[in-house]
Amino acid sequence: MISFELSEEQKLIQDMARSFAADALWPRLRDTERDRGLPDELLAQAHEGPGVP
Repeated sequence: MISFELSEEQKLIQDMARSFAADALWPRLRDTERDRGLPDELLAQAHEGPGVP
């Protein structure tokens, strides 16, 4: 039988993505919609990953 439950690693990734969205993306949503794209600094931050300032 197939399990559709996330693994612990997948849950961690999901939590990190949710935190990044809440902390970095949502507060600037109007700006990104107005400018029709993400600022370079947010893209860089997304690519850096967790634990990197």
